[in-house]
Amino acid sequence: MSRALVPLLAAILSATVPLSAQERLTSDFEIAAMNRLLESSSDPFHRFSAHLNLGDLRLARGEMTAANSEYRRALQIAEVEMKKSRERSELRRYARAASYAGLASAKLGRGGTAMRLLDESLRYESDSSGGWNTYASAMTILGEHEKAVSAARNAVGIAALTAHRSTRDALDLNIYRYALASALTRTGASGEAETLLETIIRELSGPEYDSIRKSIVRNEQFEILSSTRGDTSAYLSLLNRSRLRLARLFEESGRTDEARDAYTDVLRDRIDDPAALAGMARLETGENRHRYFSESFAAAPFSIALIHQYESWLENESVRASVPPEDGTGARVQRAVIEAARGNDHGALELLEPLESAHPDNATLRYLIARSAIRTGDFDRARERLTDGIPKDLADELRMLIAEEMRIAESVPEILKAGSSGQPLSLAQDDLAELVHWLARATLDSDMKARLDRISFVAPVSFDSTETRAGVTSASRGSILGQKFRFPAPAGFRGEFGKNASYVLEFRVLGVAHEDGEQILLLEPERIVS
Repeated sequence: MSRALVPLLAAILSATVPLSAQERLTSDFEIAAMNRLLESSSDPFHRFSAHLNLGDLRLARGEMTAANSEYRRALQIAEVEMKKSRERSELRRYARAASYAGLASAKLGRGGTAMRLLDESLRYESDSSGGWNTYASAMTILGEHEKAVSAARNAVGIAALTAHRSTRDALDLNIYRYALASALTRTGASGEAETLLETIIRELSGPEYDSIRKSIVRNEQFEILSSTRGDTSAYLSLLNRSRLRLARLFEESGRTDEARDAYTDVLRDRIDDPAALAGMARLETGENRHRYFSESFAAAPFSIALIHQYESWLENESVRASVPPEDGTGARVQRAVIEAARGNDHGALELLEPLESAHPDNATLRYLIARSAIRTGDFDRARERLTDGIPKDLADELRMLIAEEMRIAESVPEILKAGSSGQPLSLAQDDLAELVHWLARATLDSDMKARLDRISFVAPVSFDSTETRAGVTSASRGSILGQKFRFPAPAGFRGEFGKNASYVLEFRVLGVAHEDGEQILLLEPERIVS
Protein backbone atom coordinates (compact mmCIF):
# COMPACT_ATOMS: atom_id res chain seq x y z
CA MET A 1 0.00 0.00 0.00
CA SER A 2 1.42 3.39 -1.00
CA ARG A 3 2.01 6.12 1.48
CA ALA A 4 -0.62 8.82 1.82
CA LEU A 5 0.24 12.15 0.28
CA VAL A 6 2.60 14.08 2.56
CA PRO A 7 2.82 17.85 2.13
CA LEU A 8 6.35 19.21 2.55
CA LEU A 9 6.20 22.99 2.61
CA ALA A 10 9.26 25.21 2.25
CA ALA A 11 10.24 28.50 0.66
CA ILE A 12 12.12 27.38 -2.45
CA LEU A 13 13.51 29.09 -5.53
CA SER A 14 12.38 27.36 -8.69
CA ALA A 15 13.10 27.77 -12.38
CA THR A 16 11.20 28.89 -15.44
CA VAL A 17 10.23 27.46 -18.80
CA PRO A 18 13.28 27.66 -21.08
CA LEU A 19 13.36 30.09 -24.00
CA SER A 20 15.12 27.53 -26.19
CA ALA A 21 15.04 23.79 -26.46
CA GLN A 22 18.66 23.62 -25.28
CA GLU A 23 17.99 25.38 -21.99
CA ARG A 24 17.22 22.86 -19.27
CA LEU A 25 16.40 24.40 -15.93
CA THR A 26 15.88 23.06 -12.46
CA SER A 27 12.13 22.55 -12.11
CA ASP A 28 11.74 21.14 -15.63
CA PHE A 29 12.74 17.75 -14.22
CA GLU A 30 10.03 17.79 -11.54
CA ILE A 31 7.39 18.95 -14.02
CA ALA A 32 8.32 16.16 -16.42
CA ALA A 33 8.11 13.59 -13.61
CA MET A 34 4.64 14.80 -12.56
CA ASN A 35 3.38 14.75 -16.14
CA ARG A 36 4.62 11.15 -16.47
CA LEU A 37 2.75 10.27 -13.29
CA LEU A 38 -0.47 11.77 -14.66
CA GLU A 39 -0.05 9.77 -17.87
CA SER A 40 0.57 6.47 -16.09
CA SER A 41 -1.64 6.51 -12.99
CA SER A 42 -5.39 6.33 -12.58
CA ASP A 43 -5.25 6.41 -8.77
CA PRO A 44 -7.09 9.59 -7.72
CA PHE A 45 -4.75 10.37 -4.85
CA HIS A 46 -1.69 9.94 -7.07
CA ARG A 47 -3.25 12.32 -9.59
CA PHE A 48 -4.15 14.76 -6.81
CA SER A 49 -0.52 14.76 -5.65
CA ALA A 50 0.77 15.33 -9.19
CA HIS A 51 -1.52 18.32 -9.77
CA LEU A 52 -0.61 19.77 -6.37
CA ASN A 53 3.09 19.49 -7.16
CA LEU A 54 2.59 20.98 -10.61
CA GLY A 55 0.75 23.89 -9.01
CA ASP A 56 3.58 24.53 -6.57
CA LEU A 57 6.19 24.31 -9.34
CA ARG A 58 4.22 26.66 -11.60
CA LEU A 59 3.73 29.10 -8.73
CA ALA A 60 7.47 29.16 -7.98
CA ARG A 61 8.07 29.87 -11.68
CA GLY A 62 5.85 32.95 -11.54
CA GLU A 63 3.03 31.27 -13.50
CA MET A 64 0.11 32.04 -11.21
CA THR A 65 -2.66 31.35 -13.72
CA ALA A 66 -1.24 27.91 -14.53
CA ALA A 67 -0.64 27.21 -10.83
CA ASN A 68 -4.22 27.98 -9.86
CA SER A 69 -5.44 25.82 -12.73
CA GLU A 70 -3.48 22.87 -11.30
CA TYR A 71 -4.81 23.53 -7.79
CA ARG A 72 -8.37 23.59 -9.12
CA ARG A 73 -7.80 20.24 -10.86
CA ALA A 74 -6.48 18.82 -7.60
CA LEU A 75 -9.51 20.15 -5.72
CA GLN A 76 -11.90 18.63 -8.26
CA ILE A 77 -10.26 15.22 -7.86
CA ALA A 78 -10.53 15.42 -4.06
CA GLU A 79 -14.16 16.54 -4.20
CA VAL A 80 -15.11 13.66 -6.52
CA GLU A 81 -13.35 11.23 -4.20
CA MET A 82 -15.17 12.70 -1.18
CA LYS A 83 -18.51 12.09 -2.87
CA LYS A 84 -17.67 8.53 -3.96
CA SER A 85 -16.22 7.44 -0.63
CA ARG A 86 -19.14 8.95 1.30
CA GLU A 87 -21.61 7.04 -0.86
CA ARG A 88 -19.68 3.82 -0.13
CA SER A 89 -19.42 4.61 3.58
CA GLU A 90 -15.61 4.48 3.31
CA LEU A 91 -15.21 7.07 6.03
CA ARG A 92 -11.42 6.98 6.43
CA ARG A 93 -11.00 7.45 2.69
CA TYR A 94 -13.61 10.21 2.87
CA ALA A 95 -11.65 11.89 5.66
CA ARG A 96 -8.44 11.76 3.65
CA ALA A 97 -10.15 13.20 0.56
CA ALA A 98 -11.66 16.01 2.67
CA SER A 99 -8.22 16.74 4.10
CA TYR A 100 -6.71 16.98 0.60
CA ALA A 101 -9.60 19.15 -0.59
CA GLY A 102 -8.89 21.46 2.33
CA LEU A 103 -5.21 21.69 1.39
CA ALA A 104 -6.03 22.49 -2.24
CA SER A 105 -8.54 25.11 -1.10
CA ALA A 106 -5.88 26.72 1.08
CA LYS A 107 -3.54 26.93 -1.91
CA LEU A 108 -6.33 28.65 -3.84
CA GLY A 109 -6.70 31.19 -1.04
CA ARG A 110 -10.13 29.95 0.04
CA GLY A 111 -9.52 30.10 3.77
CA GLY A 112 -13.08 29.55 5.00
CA THR A 113 -13.64 26.55 2.73
CA ALA A 114 -10.27 25.08 3.69
CA MET A 115 -11.05 25.31 7.42
CA ARG A 116 -14.45 23.68 6.96
CA LEU A 117 -13.03 20.78 4.95
CA LEU A 118 -10.10 20.21 7.31
CA ASP A 119 -12.40 20.20 10.34
CA GLU A 120 -14.65 17.74 8.52
CA SER A 121 -11.66 15.47 7.91
CA LEU A 122 -10.59 15.47 11.56
CA ARG A 123 -14.16 14.79 12.66
CA TYR A 124 -13.85 11.35 11.09
CA GLU A 125 -10.11 10.71 11.55
CA SER A 126 -8.80 12.64 14.55
CA ASP A 127 -6.17 9.97 15.26
CA SER A 128 -4.45 10.37 11.87
CA SER A 129 -0.94 11.82 12.02
CA GLY A 130 -1.12 12.43 8.26
CA GLY A 131 -4.39 14.31 8.65
CA TRP A 132 -2.91 16.58 11.33
CA ASN A 133 0.18 17.15 9.15
CA THR A 134 -2.00 18.21 6.22
CA TYR A 135 -3.92 20.50 8.59
CA ALA A 136 -0.62 22.06 9.72
CA SER A 137 0.50 22.59 6.14
CA ALA A 138 -2.77 24.29 5.23
CA MET A 139 -2.58 26.56 8.28
CA THR A 140 0.94 27.59 7.28
CA ILE A 141 -0.32 28.52 3.81
CA LEU A 142 -3.15 30.57 5.35
CA GLY A 143 -0.79 32.35 7.75
CA GLU A 144 -2.29 30.73 10.86
CA HIS A 145 1.09 29.85 12.31
CA GLU A 146 0.10 29.12 15.90
CA LYS A 147 -2.57 26.71 14.65
CA ALA A 148 0.04 25.16 12.37
CA VAL A 149 2.36 24.55 15.33
CA SER A 150 -0.42 22.99 17.37
CA ALA A 151 -1.52 20.69 14.53
CA ALA A 152 2.07 19.69 13.74
CA ARG A 153 2.67 18.77 17.41
CA ASN A 154 -0.36 16.48 17.23
CA ALA A 155 1.05 14.82 14.10
CA VAL A 156 4.45 14.28 15.73
CA GLY A 157 2.91 12.97 18.96
CA ILE A 158 0.74 10.41 17.18
CA ALA A 159 3.50 9.28 14.79
CA ALA A 160 6.02 8.87 17.64
CA LEU A 161 3.91 6.04 19.08
CA THR A 162 4.50 3.80 16.06
CA ALA A 163 7.81 5.10 14.65
CA HIS A 164 9.69 2.05 15.94
CA ARG A 165 7.71 -0.39 13.81
CA SER A 166 9.33 0.22 10.40
CA THR A 167 11.57 2.51 8.38
CA ARG A 168 8.48 3.91 6.70
CA ASP A 169 6.94 4.84 10.04
CA ALA A 170 10.23 6.44 11.16
CA LEU A 171 10.37 8.40 7.92
CA ASP A 172 6.82 9.63 8.47
CA LEU A 173 7.75 10.84 11.95
CA ASN A 174 10.64 12.85 10.52
CA ILE A 175 8.37 14.36 7.88
CA TYR A 176 6.04 15.55 10.62
CA ARG A 177 8.99 16.87 12.62
CA TYR A 178 9.94 18.91 9.58
CA ALA A 179 6.43 20.37 9.35
CA LEU A 180 6.65 21.29 13.03
CA ALA A 181 10.09 22.89 12.54
CA SER A 182 8.77 24.90 9.59
CA ALA A 183 5.83 26.16 11.62
CA LEU A 184 8.05 26.99 14.61
CA THR A 185 10.38 29.17 12.51
CA ARG A 186 7.38 31.29 11.58
CA THR A 187 6.55 31.89 15.23
CA GLY A 188 10.12 32.80 16.19
CA ALA A 189 10.92 29.54 18.00
CA SER A 190 14.11 28.97 16.01
CA GLY A 191 15.93 27.10 18.80
CA GLU A 192 13.43 24.24 18.92
CA ALA A 193 13.19 24.25 15.12
CA GLU A 194 16.96 23.90 14.82
CA THR A 195 17.00 20.95 17.20
CA LEU A 196 14.27 19.20 15.22
CA LEU A 197 16.04 19.76 11.90
CA GLU A 198 19.35 18.45 13.24
CA THR A 199 17.53 15.36 14.52
CA ILE A 200 15.95 14.76 11.13
CA ILE A 201 19.24 15.07 9.24
CA ARG A 202 21.08 12.85 11.73
CA GLU A 203 18.43 10.11 11.56
CA LEU A 204 18.18 10.24 7.76
CA SER A 205 21.95 9.69 7.62
CA GLY A 206 21.61 6.48 9.67
CA PRO A 207 22.02 2.88 8.42
CA GLU A 208 18.30 2.12 8.58
CA TYR A 209 17.86 4.19 5.39
CA ASP A 210 20.61 2.40 3.42
CA SER A 211 18.12 0.59 1.21
CA ILE A 212 16.33 3.83 0.32
CA ARG A 213 19.62 5.53 -0.51
CA LYS A 214 20.66 2.60 -2.72
CA SER A 215 17.31 2.79 -4.51
CA ILE A 216 17.82 6.52 -5.14
CA VAL A 217 21.27 5.90 -6.64
CA ARG A 218 20.11 2.87 -8.64
CA ASN A 219 17.18 4.75 -10.17
CA GLU A 220 19.13 8.04 -10.56
CA GLN A 221 16.32 9.82 -8.74
CA PHE A 222 16.76 13.46 -7.81
CA GLU A 223 13.39 15.24 -8.09
CA ILE A 224 12.53 17.48 -5.12
CA LEU A 225 8.78 17.83 -4.60
CA SER A 226 6.50 19.71 -2.23
CA SER A 227 4.01 16.82 -1.88
CA THR A 228 5.38 13.29 -1.80
CA ARG A 229 4.01 9.73 -1.78
CA GLY A 230 6.75 7.11 -2.18
CA ASP A 231 9.56 6.45 0.31
CA THR A 232 12.42 7.52 -1.99
CA SER A 233 10.64 10.70 -3.03
CA ALA A 234 9.83 11.51 0.58
CA TYR A 235 13.41 10.82 1.71
CA LEU A 236 14.99 12.96 -1.00
CA SER A 237 12.65 15.90 -0.53
CA LEU A 238 12.78 15.76 3.25
CA LEU A 239 16.59 15.68 3.40
CA ASN A 240 16.86 18.52 0.89
CA ARG A 241 14.32 20.76 2.65
CA SER A 242 15.70 20.05 6.13
CA ARG A 243 19.23 20.99 5.11
CA LEU A 244 18.01 24.15 3.39
CA ARG A 245 15.93 25.29 6.33
CA LEU A 246 18.70 24.54 8.81
CA ALA A 247 21.19 26.43 6.62
CA ARG A 248 18.88 29.46 6.60
CA LEU A 249 18.59 29.34 10.41
CA PHE A 250 22.39 29.24 10.67
CA GLU A 251 22.63 32.14 8.21
CA GLU A 252 20.07 34.27 10.04
CA SER A 253 21.84 33.73 13.36
CA GLY A 254 25.20 34.77 11.91
CA ARG A 255 26.81 31.31 11.86
CA THR A 256 28.21 31.75 8.39
CA ASP A 257 30.55 28.76 8.30
CA GLU A 258 27.82 26.36 9.45
CA ALA A 259 25.40 27.82 6.91
CA ARG A 260 27.94 27.46 4.12
CA ASP A 261 28.56 23.82 5.07
CA ALA A 262 24.82 23.09 5.06
CA TYR A 263 24.30 24.71 1.64
CA THR A 264 27.32 22.80 0.33
CA ASP A 265 25.74 19.54 1.50
CA VAL A 266 22.66 20.36 -0.57
CA LEU A 267 24.71 21.23 -3.65
CA ARG A 268 26.72 18.02 -3.29
CA ASP A 269 23.53 16.06 -3.95
CA ARG A 270 22.07 18.46 -6.49
CA ILE A 271 24.45 20.97 -8.05
CA ASP A 272 21.72 23.23 -9.48
CA ASP A 273 19.53 23.56 -6.38
CA PRO A 274 18.27 27.18 -6.66
CA ALA A 275 17.79 27.85 -2.95
CA ALA A 276 21.27 26.59 -2.05
CA LEU A 277 22.87 28.61 -4.86
CA ALA A 278 21.07 31.74 -3.65
CA GLY A 279 22.21 31.03 -0.10
CA MET A 280 25.83 30.69 -1.20
CA ALA A 281 25.52 33.95 -3.14
CA ARG A 282 24.43 35.72 0.04
CA LEU A 283 27.35 34.28 2.00
CA GLU A 284 30.23 34.60 -0.47
CA THR A 285 32.23 37.65 -1.52
CA GLY A 286 33.95 38.90 -4.66
CA GLU A 287 34.05 36.69 -7.73
CA ASN A 288 32.50 33.74 -5.87
CA ARG A 289 29.44 35.85 -5.15
CA HIS A 290 29.22 36.88 -8.81
CA ARG A 291 29.41 33.22 -9.83
CA TYR A 292 26.76 32.02 -7.41
CA PHE A 293 24.35 34.81 -8.30
CA SER A 294 24.73 34.04 -12.00
CA GLU A 295 24.18 30.33 -11.33
CA SER A 296 21.14 31.19 -9.21
CA PHE A 297 19.60 33.18 -12.06
CA ALA A 298 20.38 30.34 -14.48
CA ALA A 299 18.51 27.92 -12.20
CA ALA A 300 15.68 30.25 -11.13
CA PRO A 301 15.35 33.20 -13.53
CA PHE A 302 11.95 34.34 -12.28
CA SER A 303 12.32 33.98 -8.53
CA ILE A 304 11.11 37.18 -6.85
CA ALA A 305 13.05 36.30 -3.70
CA LEU A 306 16.29 35.98 -5.69
CA ILE A 307 15.62 39.22 -7.58
CA HIS A 308 15.08 41.16 -4.37
CA GLN A 309 18.22 39.66 -2.80
CA TYR A 310 20.23 40.60 -5.86
CA GLU A 311 18.83 44.13 -5.94
CA SER A 312 19.72 44.60 -2.29
CA TRP A 313 23.28 43.49 -3.00
CA LEU A 314 23.58 45.77 -6.04
CA GLU A 315 22.40 48.71 -3.96
CA ASN A 316 24.73 48.01 -1.04
CA GLU A 317 27.79 47.17 -3.09
CA SER A 318 27.33 49.70 -5.93
CA VAL A 319 28.30 46.93 -8.36
CA ARG A 320 28.92 48.22 -11.90
CA ALA A 321 30.79 45.43 -13.72
CA SER A 322 28.58 42.42 -13.03
CA VAL A 323 26.69 42.07 -16.32
CA PRO A 324 26.76 38.35 -17.23
CA PRO A 325 28.06 37.55 -20.73
CA GLU A 326 25.74 34.55 -21.21
CA ASP A 327 22.53 34.79 -23.23
CA GLY A 328 20.21 32.41 -21.40
CA THR A 329 16.93 33.32 -19.73
CA GLY A 330 18.57 33.81 -16.35
CA ALA A 331 21.32 36.04 -17.77
CA ARG A 332 18.73 38.22 -19.53
CA VAL A 333 16.69 38.67 -16.38
CA GLN A 334 19.86 39.38 -14.42
CA ARG A 335 20.92 42.03 -16.93
CA ALA A 336 17.48 43.62 -16.75
CA VAL A 337 17.69 43.80 -12.97
CA ILE A 338 21.13 45.44 -13.25
CA GLU A 339 19.87 48.01 -15.75
CA ALA A 340 16.90 48.89 -13.55
CA ALA A 341 19.20 49.22 -10.53
CA ARG A 342 21.33 51.66 -12.53
CA GLY A 343 18.28 53.78 -13.29
CA ASN A 344 18.10 52.61 -16.90
CA ASP A 345 14.53 51.35 -16.88
CA HIS A 346 14.24 51.87 -20.64
CA GLY A 347 17.10 49.41 -21.09
CA ALA A 348 15.47 47.01 -18.63
CA LEU A 349 12.24 47.09 -20.64
CA GLU A 350 14.12 46.29 -23.86
CA LEU A 351 15.40 43.12 -22.21
CA LEU A 352 12.19 42.12 -20.42
CA GLU A 353 9.54 42.54 -23.11
CA PRO A 354 10.93 39.85 -25.46
CA LEU A 355 10.90 37.48 -22.48
CA GLU A 356 7.28 38.39 -21.78
CA SER A 357 6.39 37.49 -25.36
CA ALA A 358 7.76 34.01 -24.72
CA HIS A 359 6.09 33.78 -21.28
CA PRO A 360 2.87 35.83 -21.46
CA ASP A 361 1.48 34.55 -18.14
CA ASN A 362 4.60 35.03 -16.06
CA ALA A 363 3.83 37.10 -12.97
CA THR A 364 7.46 37.99 -12.29
CA LEU A 365 7.92 39.46 -15.76
CA ARG A 366 4.67 41.38 -15.43
CA TYR A 367 5.87 42.80 -12.13
CA LEU A 368 9.32 43.78 -13.41
CA ILE A 369 7.94 45.35 -16.59
CA ALA A 370 5.24 47.25 -14.70
CA ARG A 371 7.79 48.54 -12.18
CA SER A 372 10.16 49.82 -14.87
CA ALA A 373 7.27 51.28 -16.87
CA ILE A 374 6.14 53.22 -13.79
CA ARG A 375 9.62 54.62 -13.31
CA THR A 376 9.63 55.86 -16.91
CA GLY A 377 6.25 57.55 -16.40
CA ASP A 378 4.32 55.07 -18.59
CA PHE A 379 1.54 54.36 -16.09
CA ASP A 380 -0.88 52.91 -18.65
CA ARG A 381 1.73 50.34 -19.67
CA ALA A 382 2.08 49.37 -16.02
CA ARG A 383 -1.66 49.16 -15.33
CA GLU A 384 -2.08 46.71 -18.24
CA ARG A 385 -0.01 44.22 -16.23
CA LEU A 386 -1.80 44.71 -12.93
CA THR A 387 -3.99 41.66 -13.42
CA ASP A 388 -5.02 38.72 -11.28
CA GLY A 389 -1.86 37.01 -12.50
CA ILE A 390 0.29 39.03 -10.08
CA PRO A 391 0.45 38.12 -6.37
CA LYS A 392 -1.39 40.56 -4.14
CA ASP A 393 1.72 41.81 -2.32
CA LEU A 394 3.44 42.67 -5.59
CA ALA A 395 0.29 44.25 -7.01
CA ASP A 396 -0.06 46.40 -3.88
CA GLU A 397 3.59 47.46 -4.21
CA LEU A 398 3.02 48.50 -7.83
CA ARG A 399 -0.10 50.51 -6.99
CA MET A 400 1.79 52.38 -4.28
CA LEU A 401 4.64 53.03 -6.71
CA ILE A 402 2.21 54.37 -9.32
CA ALA A 403 0.70 56.76 -6.77
CA GLU A 404 4.13 57.96 -5.64
CA GLU A 405 5.53 58.39 -9.14
CA MET A 406 2.38 60.22 -10.29
CA ARG A 407 2.78 62.58 -7.36
CA ILE A 408 6.39 63.20 -8.38
CA ALA A 409 5.49 63.64 -12.03
CA GLU A 410 2.71 66.10 -11.24
CA SER A 411 4.75 68.11 -8.75
CA VAL A 412 7.26 70.77 -9.69
CA PRO A 413 10.76 70.85 -8.15
CA GLU A 414 11.21 73.67 -5.69
CA ILE A 415 13.94 75.30 -7.75
CA LEU A 416 11.51 75.73 -10.69
CA LYS A 417 8.62 77.16 -8.69
CA ALA A 418 10.10 80.65 -8.40
CA GLY A 419 10.27 81.02 -12.17
CA SER A 420 12.98 83.29 -13.58
CA SER A 421 14.15 86.55 -12.06
CA GLY A 422 16.43 87.19 -15.00
CA GLN A 423 19.42 86.10 -12.94
CA PRO A 424 20.93 82.59 -13.14
CA LEU A 425 19.93 80.30 -10.28
CA SER A 426 22.70 78.61 -8.33
CA LEU A 427 22.12 74.86 -8.48
CA ALA A 428 22.94 72.75 -5.41
CA GLN A 429 23.44 68.98 -5.46
CA ASP A 430 20.06 68.19 -3.80
CA ASP A 431 18.27 70.52 -6.25
CA LEU A 432 19.96 68.80 -9.17
CA ALA A 433 19.05 65.31 -7.92
CA GLU A 434 15.39 66.34 -7.52
CA LEU A 435 15.37 67.96 -10.97
CA VAL A 436 16.88 64.89 -12.70
CA HIS A 437 14.48 62.53 -10.90
CA TRP A 438 11.52 64.67 -11.96
CA LEU A 439 12.65 65.12 -15.58
CA ALA A 440 13.08 61.36 -15.95
CA ARG A 441 9.43 60.81 -15.04
CA ALA A 442 7.40 63.90 -15.84
CA THR A 443 5.63 64.52 -19.13
CA LEU A 444 6.24 68.23 -19.78
CA ASP A 445 3.44 70.28 -21.29
CA SER A 446 4.19 73.40 -23.36
CA ASP A 447 3.88 75.72 -20.36
CA MET A 448 6.34 73.70 -18.30
CA LYS A 449 8.77 73.47 -21.23
CA ALA A 450 8.60 77.24 -21.60
CA ARG A 451 9.16 77.73 -17.87
CA LEU A 452 12.19 75.46 -17.93
CA ASP A 453 13.55 77.22 -21.00
CA ARG A 454 13.39 80.61 -19.29
CA ILE A 455 15.59 79.56 -16.37
CA SER A 456 19.38 79.66 -16.44
CA PHE A 457 21.43 77.81 -13.85
CA VAL A 458 25.00 78.06 -12.66
CA ALA A 459 26.98 75.20 -11.12
CA PRO A 460 30.54 73.87 -11.05
CA VAL A 461 31.32 71.45 -13.90
CA SER A 462 34.27 69.50 -15.21
CA PHE A 463 34.76 68.31 -18.80
CA ASP A 464 35.71 64.76 -19.74
CA SER A 465 37.87 65.99 -22.63
CA THR A 466 38.65 69.29 -24.30
CA GLU A 467 40.31 70.54 -27.46
CA THR A 468 41.71 74.05 -27.84
CA ARG A 469 42.34 75.72 -31.20
CA ALA A 470 42.97 79.41 -31.91
CA GLY A 471 42.06 80.34 -28.36
CA VAL A 472 38.72 78.49 -28.38
CA THR A 473 38.15 75.35 -26.27
CA SER A 474 35.52 72.83 -27.36
CA ALA A 475 33.89 70.24 -25.11
CA SER A 476 30.83 68.01 -25.28
CA ARG A 477 30.62 65.97 -22.07
CA GLY A 478 31.42 66.15 -18.39
CA SER A 479 29.94 66.00 -14.94
CA ILE A 480 28.05 68.49 -12.83
CA LEU A 481 27.79 67.94 -9.09
CA GLY A 482 28.43 64.23 -9.67
CA GLN A 483 25.82 63.94 -12.45
CA LYS A 484 27.01 63.15 -15.97
CA PHE A 485 25.90 65.54 -18.71
CA ARG A 486 26.34 66.17 -22.42
CA PHE A 487 25.63 69.01 -24.82
CA PRO A 488 23.52 68.42 -27.97
CA ALA A 489 26.65 69.26 -29.97
CA PRO A 490 30.24 70.19 -29.05
CA ALA A 491 30.31 73.72 -27.63
CA GLY A 492 33.11 76.26 -27.95
CA PHE A 493 34.27 78.54 -25.14
CA ARG A 494 36.75 81.41 -25.61
CA GLY A 495 39.89 80.68 -23.64
CA GLU A 496 41.80 77.57 -22.63
CA PHE A 497 40.03 75.09 -20.34
CA GLY A 498 41.63 71.81 -19.42
CA LYS A 499 39.76 68.57 -18.81
CA ASN A 500 38.88 67.43 -15.26
CA ALA A 501 39.45 70.95 -13.84
CA SER A 502 36.41 72.58 -12.21
CA TYR A 503 34.70 75.57 -13.81
CA VAL A 504 31.45 77.37 -13.12
CA LEU A 505 29.11 77.01 -16.09
CA GLU A 506 25.94 78.91 -16.90
CA PHE A 507 23.46 76.70 -18.76
CA ARG A 508 19.87 75.75 -19.45
CA VAL A 509 18.42 72.28 -18.86
CA LEU A 510 16.94 70.46 -21.85
CA GLY A 511 16.03 67.10 -20.35
CA VAL A 512 17.34 63.64 -19.45
CA ALA A 513 18.54 60.84 -21.74
CA HIS A 514 19.74 57.29 -21.14
CA GLU A 515 23.10 56.16 -22.44
CA ASP A 516 24.98 52.95 -21.63
CA GLY A 517 22.67 52.21 -18.73
CA GLU A 518 22.97 55.64 -17.11
CA GLN A 519 20.91 58.81 -16.91
CA ILE A 520 22.59 61.67 -18.77
CA LEU A 521 21.53 65.28 -18.21
CA LEU A 522 21.13 67.27 -21.45
CA LEU A 523 22.38 70.83 -21.13
CA GLU A 524 22.48 73.87 -23.39
CA PRO A 525 25.65 75.80 -22.42
CA GLU A 526 25.66 79.58 -22.31
CA ARG A 527 29.06 80.65 -20.93
CA ILE A 528 31.87 79.83 -18.56
CA VAL A 529 31.37 82.14 -15.59
CA SER A 530 34.69 81.47 -13.88
